[in-house]
Amino acid sequence: MVVLAVSIACGCAKKIDKSMLVGMYVANHGYVANHGNAIETLELKSDGTYIYNYRSSDGTAMTNSNRWEFAYEGGEPRITFDEFIFGLPGYRNKVPVSWEPVVERGWNVLRICIVPDLKYYYEKPVK
Repeated sequence: MVVLAVSIACGCAKKIDKSMLVGMYVANHGYVANHGNAIETLELKSDGTYIYNYRSSDGTAMTNSNRWEFAYEGGEPRITFDEFIFGLPGYRNKVPVSWEPVVERGWNVLRICIVPDLKYYYEKPVK
């Protein structure tokens, strides 16, 4: 059993490189209240730009884009988004911010962590 537990733990600790991050992510709202069946997507492009789209069930929509960078900081894989604006009420910021979330690699998924305790992530399937 100890060998199995170590094998499982090591499977989740695979290195992440920048090329793996490129693609389309969809928000998993987890336990976030009042998300109103909103749809959030975040596309990371290989040229170092991102496009964020938000659309709520009442038709409220917004888009923002800018640059992103990837680096390991203190041993943790992180993405830095320049001038990011969240669309989801309760998380929405009116002034663009530099946002530096941790990236997690799970079984067949990459997660950009928004509020991990609430299981609120942007997720992308990986092979």
